[in-house]
Amino acid sequence: MNPEVFAIPCAQAKARVRVVEMVNETITQETPVEVESHHGRLIADPAGDLVKAAVFNKSDPAAAPGLGFAKGLGLRSGALAMSILWDTNNILVVGTSDQEMAAAMNELIRVHGGVVVAQGGKAVAKAPLPICGIISPEPLPQIVREIKEVETVFHRLGSTLARPFLALQTFSFTGLPFLRLTDQGLVDVRKMSRVPLFV
Repeated sequence: MNPEVFAIPCAQAKARVRVVEMVNETITQETPVEVESHHGRLIADPAGDLVKAAVFNKSDPAAAPGLGFAKGLGLRSGALAMSILWDTNNILVVGTSDQEMAAAMNELIRVHGGVVVAQGGKAVAKAPLPICGIISPEPLPQIVREIKEVETVFHRLGSTLARPFLALQTFSFTGLPFLRLTDQGLVDVRKMSRVPLFV
């Protein structure tokens, strides 16, 4: 996958956007943030706890992803891709740059799903779930070790989430308040309607 897939065009130097902020492991809120544009594209600001996020429809590879931004992850570098989301089991990618996000996504595709953490353009931890992207044929102790390793590395890259595996599984779940990023874009759960990225 090409990093261009994650590009969010913006002709201005800055733009005010709706950001999905993690309040805790299962609840989010809408937080408007001024995001900088470089070379006509909005970029993440990991120093300001702002990362880019994308959600892909796993059943329609040709569909464009829902793109947006997230706060509250604490990620300072790298990216994570996972294919085990409540309740759609679509694919979520969060990261500090389009290049890192593409690296995580490409490795996720290569191992046929699961969870992958990438840094410096390569995978540094993974928990493959090759059966429909949600199940592993390996023994339970091995699966637990792999998921714990993914979380350990994610914390090493700066994440402040107590249980990142749970928090990211629920990132797109529209059964919980308040703002969610889905493969269709941002959804205001209270209104049960899509809202634009730009404020």
